[in-house]
Amino acid sequence: PRATRLERWRPPHAGPRISLPVRPGIRKRLPVNHPPAPAPQSGRSSGTPWLPTPGLALKLSLGYVLFGTVWILVSGWWVHRGPDPFANVHKLEAIKGWVFVLVTAILLGWVLTRYIREIRKSAARLEESEERWQFALEGAGDGVWDWDPQTDKVYFSPTWKAMLGYAEAEVGTSVEEWKQRIHPDDRQPVLAAVQRHLQGETPSYQSEHRLRAKDGSYRWVLDRGKVLRRNAEGHPCRVIGTHADITGRKQTEMFIRRQRDLGLAVASAQRPEQAFELSLDAAIEIAEMDCGGIYLEEAGSGDYRLVVHRGLSTGFHQRIQHWPAASAERRMVAEGKPYFGEYPSPTPSTDPAEGAEGMRTIAVVPLIGVGKVIGCLHLASRHQDQVSAFTRNALQILADQIAVIVCRCRSERALQESEAHFRGLFETLHQGIFYHRADGTLTEVNPAALGITGLARADFLHRTVQDSRWKFVDENGEPLPPENLPSVVALRTGYPVRDAVLAVWNPLTESQVWVEVNATPEFLPGEDHPHQVCVTLHNFTR
Repeated sequence: PRATRLERWRPPHAGPRISLPVRPGIRKRLPVNHPPAPAPQSGRSSGTPWLPTPGLALKLSLGYVLFGTVWILVSGWWVHRGPDPFANVHKLEAIKGWVFVLVTAILLGWVLTRYIREIRKSAARLEESEERWQFALEGAGDGVWDWDPQTDKVYFSPTWKAMLGYAEAEVGTSVEEWKQRIHPDDRQPVLAAVQRHLQGETPSYQSEHRLRAKDGSYRWVLDRGKVLRRNAEGHPCRVIGTHADITGRKQTEMFIRRQRDLGLAVASAQRPEQAFELSLDAAIEIAEMDCGGIYLEEAGSGDYRLVVHRGLSTGFHQRIQHWPAASAERRMVAEGKPYFGEYPSPTPSTDPAEGAEGMRTIAVVPLIGVGKVIGCLHLASRHQDQVSAFTRNALQILADQIAVIVCRCRSERALQESEAHFRGLFETLHQGIFYHRADGTLTEVNPAALGITGLARADFLHRTVQDSRWKFVDENGEPLPPENLPSVVALRTGYPVRDAVLAVWNPLTESQVWVEVNATPEFLPGEDHPHQVCVTLHNFTR
């Protein structure tokens, strides 16, 4: 039968609630957040699975006893009250027994046939229901997991595995398959959140954390789950949930935040080395690598010297801190082309100590200032097998910014290129982004946000958040006052607001546009109250 509807709905403070494609007249939702509807007074609904009950077994037993009693009385009377009660008593007793067995077999066969038919129907309904909710979840790109806490066995859907780059047979069914892939920095808070939900302290479980993919990189996931069934002692017997890949969103938010924080920090840096250290820390965080350094060209000799570094052992640092002008490393960087690949390429070495750091992947990005190569940004990873496209673009933008720092007083051209790279990323993002200060003044907006609101840039920036011309409604369709907007709440509390759902009126299309809003407050160094908030908008209107 043709499905009538497929809809996603996310209530506040609860897990995802999904309307599944169902036959007309039948509606099911997962997870169930409301008490079940009362059973029909007479008969059984055609959509309700049939299950045997102790009452049915008692009825069958009583029926069997009644039939046997009647048969014994009637057949005994017939055998002993006949014309010649004892002449053929043995033959009559045998006939009586065989008739009883035959009738009993017929009745038992009829009951078992009906029982098996109902069981097969129930199994078919259950399989159809499972297919519905799994199609609804995975059709949206979400991976599904189904966990039995009593046995620690978990079903991971093919989409869940593919999200991390694994084939169907490469992930087992133990809960450790998930736990061991959680980023070490995220593991403790994530497991604590799961435990709180299992103990009934929270209505649902939700977490944003990183999982290690097959290639060694980490993917950000939005993990939601809910206990669906508990045993008589109150212990959870079944927990079901989903994984949504939010790597792109987290990378974009982190990159924009780090770019802005880096610019503010570098502007207040007292010495160049401090600015270089801040730049290197930002690069390592954005690339999610383990170690690295910044090389700069020495005046006159043309040699490269490692001016700052992070995560390197003392011996390894002493061995690589100087690249002569004639070295293979120096010549490669002088070409001005970035390199992303396996370590120790592009400079193979037969020295066993070279592998002591356990590096697997490196990223070498030249620093180009005033039209020439003045150094390079050199990062390495001990767990990644490759460098993602986003990381490559982000590192090249960061390398441009570091070059501007090196040539601060005489590199206006390099500064403009770095700003152009940042503006290009900001302007071409599919997600809407805007900033506003604590007083509600709107300061920055990208084209995606203008498209969502249906305003020109000048009209948007001339408004404030409190402007009465804005028309917001919450996820329940009720008018949303300015003081309850996610960005205003983030500024008031100093904490980020995640995954808020609201609609904004678009005067251009004369319709409401539903968006998922994330608001991140930003602080100036040394201040306790945010001076502005970064707001991202994800349009999910269909």
